[in-house]
Amino acid sequence: MLMQEVQGAKPATRSEMRGNIFARELADILQAHGLRLGQLDNLRDEYGGRLLHPETVRRLQHSLKFPLYPILSSHDLDRVIERIGLSTVEQLRLQAARIAAVVQRELTKTPGKYTILIEPTDVFEVCFASLCKRPGNSSLPEIAP
Repeated sequence: MLMQEVQGAKPATRSEMRGNIFARELADILQAHGLRLGQLDNLRDEYGGRLLHPETVRRLQHSLKFPLYPILSSHDLDRVIERIGLSTVEQLRLQAARIAAVVQRELTKTPGKYTILIEPTDVFEVCFASLCKRPGNSSLPEIAP
């Protein structure tokens, strides 16, 4: 089961949550394309401007080591997808990771006597599987994240 209610459990602290799932997934996808996360601010768009602002890239890099959960805006994500030429599966993985990162961020804010324990990677897997089953994605193979 993805979540269980635990009476008396201490909420996970921000430092107990593993790094930003969105930044990790983006870094893995970029690596498959021969790129590093830190190179995103050096890439140029079709008009010669920076693909992403350096501060955005810095926050994503920082979130791999520290409990911060930045994600790319839809506009910036679309620019990255277009510039790098990401496959449909890679795009779905990033969409699922965006959702999981938001859940991950919210979980770090959830204090209380009863804590819902959800592993961000479980949220990612559920979101990814759901996105793959959406109409228009029926030609995708069964993929285990």
